[in-house]
Amino acid sequence: MQCSPALFAPVFAIVYGALYAAKLPIFIYYPLHGELALERLPPNDGPGMLWYGWLAAGSVAGLTAVTLVPARWARVCPPPRA
Repeated sequence: MQCSPALFAPVFAIVYGALYAAKLPIFIYYPLHGELALERLPPNDGPGMLWYGWLAAGSVAGLTAVTLVPARWARVCPPPRA
């Protein structure tokens, strides 16, 4: 397996951005209780942090793309030059 930042980055950004825009994390972290939840808890349980769910979803999508897409396809889009 060859890790391609040129493939991981756009997939991560698209998934993260779409979930952020829709306010749909894959889980919510409640730091007051140190608890992960798949759905929102009642307001008296404190604020939930959606960022961890978006970050995890983008990372899983990016790693899945890097794993499943053949390396020769990933080379079609060269990384940007500085």
